[in-house]
Amino acid sequence: MLHKFRIQINKPPNEVFAFLCNKDSYKQQNGSPVLLLEQTTPGAITVGTRYREIVQMMPFIKSEILSEVTRYEPSSVLEEEWAGALLG
Repeated sequence: MLHKFRIQINKPPNEVFAFLCNKDSYKQQNGSPVLLLEQTTPGAITVGTRYREIVQMMPFIKSEILSEVTRYEPSSVLEEEWAGALLG
């Protein structure tokens, strides 16, 4: 199943890319459904960089989301493919 998302962010592109390229280093705010977000490949972000994310959808439902950067052009394009599964 293919999903595409598009959002508008009212920040300069360089600020948005700086955040997205370091998203695993930001502390989650209280109440965030994201319990864990980690880069699983070493080095700077590039095509092939992978992430693992654990999210809590409801009190007893957790999901693991794996993603991989499939296209990266600094300050202009960041595309990722995502796959997820419910955790017991």
